[in-house]
Amino acid sequence: MDSGGLPRPVVIFGADDDAVVGSNPIGRRGRSTERSMPGGNWMYRALLIGPVACAVIGGAAGVCLAMLYRQEPNERAHVYLDDSLPLLAGGAVLGCLAGLCIFAACRRWPWVRSGLTVLVMTVLGAGIAAPFGWIAGDMGRERMPREGMAVGAAIGAAGGLASGAVQLLIDLLRRRAERGVAADRPRD
Repeated sequence: MDSGGLPRPVVIFGADDDAVVGSNPIGRRGRSTERSMPGGNWMYRALLIGPVACAVIGGAAGVCLAMLYRQEPNERAHVYLDDSLPLLAGGAVLGCLAGLCIFAACRRWPWVRSGLTVLVMTVLGAGIAAPFGWIAGDMGRERMPREGMAVGAAIGAAGGLASGAVQLLIDLLRRRAERGVAADRPRD
């Protein structure tokens, strides 16, 4: 317990503010303690864009590989689970390992977090939309699943880039507002 009677946050990789994974978000009187915690919330973006989002991206990449190279030739938009599951699991593990590197980079150099957030959101959008493009491309009269996947990935990447840009703008505005509030506080 710390001096305020609240449990200390759980920490990964050291005692930095960026490394805090979680703690009890409810204070003694049932109020949220988000203001008292560094960063304003109990789940930091470095963890979300690191192992979590990158594992999803890796899994999506594994599924896309299965769709491209393990498709049932006699059926439309069909991949057996036995063919796709090992690639999904392998991609998720490799993505999580890459995400740990991103998490470590965000912890070491906090100023790269915003740029990595935009990058990860862009790739995540592409990874989510690519299978839908594959399905759409394979359902037409002319079966073109590869082209459909490329179009789906491009549309998803554009959506992810737009979402990342909006998040970057929100971060910049929030940082300016925090500086303004800090400047208005009386100093002892």
